[in-house]
Amino acid sequence: MELIAVRFASLVDAAAICTIYNQGIEDRVATLETELRDPDERRRWLGSRGPRYPVVVAEAGGQIVAWASLNSFNPRHCYDHVADISVYVERGQRGKGIGGILLARLIELGRSLAFHKLVLACFPTNKAGVALYERMGFVPVGVYREQGRLDGQWVNVLIMEQLLSRGFLVDASPTLTPALSLTEGERGSIPSPPEGGEGRVRGGKSATGARKERRIGGLRPHI
Repeated sequence: MELIAVRFASLVDAAAICTIYNQGIEDRVATLETELRDPDERRRWLGSRGPRYPVVVAEAGGQIVAWASLNSFNPRHCYDHVADISVYVERGQRGKGIGGILLARLIELGRSLAFHKLVLACFPTNKAGVALYERMGFVPVGVYREQGRLDGQWVNVLIMEQLLSRGFLVDASPTLTPALSLTEGERGSIPSPPEGGEGRVRGGKSATGARKERRIGGLRPHI
């Protein structure tokens, strides 16, 4: 794999971040969002984030090929110890290990910023993504059934988490026992993503009684 450099994002990265985010929306592998963004919106999004919720980008050959972020899980102070995460990989760069590099960086940042837990949400049909998250120490905790609609179909959302206090080593490959078993119906609720589509992850609370929200920033479990 080509050498990948990971750095903190700046406002000048807004256009590249926007392009990659829109690919995730178009490809239907990573988010329930269907409205494409523009660079000005992404620039405002970047400018609104404080030091506790950084955005990082991965570069190959001087070009941004992926981005990731730690996001506010909930504005209530009692949840300040939890962050949700986002990871997007450029369409032509998926399946090359870049998503794992960014996940490792988010785990490192989560610890350094004193978060106790990271959470994410993904489509159960994104088998490559789910396998990656498990390799990086995330475990399934529940499924939001028919959480949203894509192209006229109700889709399920899988919730996963990692307790950072457990000391998981990001360069290890532990054997994990999933906390639940997905049914064929859950796996088949939306079309399978392209091969290697790590896509994006979005986090949230326990999968019981959550409200649906479509806001950017991870205020409730959504993707």
